[in-house]
Amino acid sequence: MFFFTDEKFQNNTSYIEYEKYCRDNWEQFPQALKSIQFGQVSEELLRDIDKIKLHDAKIISFNQDKDTVTIKLNTDYFGELKVIELKYIGVTNLYKPNRNVLGEDIENPDSDLMCHEVFIGKKNFQHSMLFSNDEQLKISFKQIELYYETNL
Repeated sequence: MFFFTDEKFQNNTSYIEYEKYCRDNWEQFPQALKSIQFGQVSEELLRDIDKIKLHDAKIISFNQDKDTVTIKLNTDYFGELKVIELKYIGVTNLYKPNRNVLGEDIENPDSDLMCHEVFIGKKNFQHSMLFSNDEQLKISFKQIELYYETNL
């Protein structure tokens, strides 16, 4: 994590720095990455965007096939459960936490997603997720798609 580190949390600068970074780069964020910023950036940036809050989300499935990673998450959607799927395409780098965080044990409180951040590189994006057990999932990718599961 670049913005959400222990030091920056202690100094109360994590969200301030991340908000500034997002504002400066907002036009480069794909729509799917904008939607999942709810709770990470101010509501002003998220005007007219379908908002998904990943805080306390749990990965319920994780699949990797060549250069594509698909993650299904249980999320809190304004007090209701909403299952979303993030599909990362053109994955160039992947750093995975233990299997319990990746949907193997969704009842495990250590698998709660605490915060996440997006970093824009020259040729790709990086999405980093920090879980309550201090493990991280980092995915570098070229494209992302967001799907909502219906019929819960």
